[in-house]
Amino acid sequence: MITDVETTQPEIPYAELVLPDRVNSRVYTDEAIFADELEKIWHKDWLYIGHESEVAKAGDYVARRMGRQPVVLARGVDNKVRVLMNRCPHRGNTVCLEDSGNVDHFRCAYHGWMFNTDGTPKGVPYSLGYGKDFEKNDFSMSVVPRMEIYRGFVFASLSPTGIDLKAKLGRTAAYLDRFCDTAPEGEIDLSAGALKTRVHGNWKMVYENICDGYHPPFLHRSVFAAASRDGLVIGDAYGDQSLIVTRDLDNGHMMLDFTETNRLTGGPVFDIGGVVPPEAVQAHRAAVKARMGEEEGERILNDGLSNVSICPNLGLLYQDVRVIEPVSANETIIYNFPALLKGAPREINRARLYQEVRAYGPAGSVGPDDHEIYERNQSGFGATLNNWVVLKRGLERQYRDEDGTLVGNASDEVTQRAFWRQYLSMMTTAD
Repeated sequence: MITDVETTQPEIPYAELVLPDRVNSRVYTDEAIFADELEKIWHKDWLYIGHESEVAKAGDYVARRMGRQPVVLARGVDNKVRVLMNRCPHRGNTVCLEDSGNVDHFRCAYHGWMFNTDGTPKGVPYSLGYGKDFEKNDFSMSVVPRMEIYRGFVFASLSPTGIDLKAKLGRTAAYLDRFCDTAPEGEIDLSAGALKTRVHGNWKMVYENICDGYHPPFLHRSVFAAASRDGLVIGDAYGDQSLIVTRDLDNGHMMLDFTETNRLTGGPVFDIGGVVPPEAVQAHRAAVKARMGEEEGERILNDGLSNVSICPNLGLLYQDVRVIEPVSANETIIYNFPALLKGAPREINRARLYQEVRAYGPAGSVGPDDHEIYERNQSGFGATLNNWVVLKRGLERQYRDEDGTLVGNASDEVTQRAFWRQYLSMMTTAD
């Protein structure tokens, strides 16, 4: 006798797993939770896809993913940027197999269907076989429901409804402005490519770590030691007397704010590696002030760069643009793009490239440390006794700044709590 089988999965008790000062390690390891995140976050929220400078010319494209769904960021012959689903509407084959390129059309390797770079059909082999009523223009590559561009940063959502991008970005828009305005032409350039790393760790750890000010003096000890040998005093940079602060920027966005420290040093906009001639720095400062005005240009340059995370997949770290791509509960791909400054002296952009590789390359001073820790964390999460991740540091001393942001000391876990508060909301709010 055949009986009905209950196929409904038990509801995941997020309110019991994500508390104000701790989270259960199950949220990093459970594949059912990861599948739920794909639907409620990655296939619904605004995601950063890429930058206009990556598709500067007609026919340029880059292949990306929105969660697990493949997409193509492409510039059509009409010079318009679009985000297309990387799927042939005929039999579902992936159309773009390379990570990037420049083409006058896309061609499906399976049956030879061809598409213009705006996704519209260009040719269908042996089309008479589909009958007299067949119309190829009914078979375009799908365009994502929503796409907006802010300061060259392309965001998209697979959901046709929801808050607009301006509301999504909130306070982070002001930092994106600062990030771009440090360039003489007010634009960054990501066309140099990316360092791509696959790690055995959950995507949320990668996101949390971008604005974690507790770990640098311990995990990145070699950086501090090298700086000390070069005569720089950074040993107390993240201590309780530090001018660095952590900020909750709302909507799951967060900031490790170096602004006050930058103002004392002139802002680490140009050259963290210490190899740029002074005349190049002065030429750059003069160019920024010429575009923005003396006072505003000086403010932008002296405020300098910080670490900012834009939920759920974008990070800005000094000269670096970091993109997070989830693979599974236990695997993540990380992209690190050096952000070059349009109109800057060659020496400055060369130094930013140098710093990118020096920090995040395979033998870098920062990235490999972080990657190792993600994997050690993922291993540690396998222990089920006392399986809570504690996030209460600075809870009793955090305060509201004049601008309304929740602020803590450099090493406080204000930023992590900011993310998990938003995460709980995203995972429990009904459509």
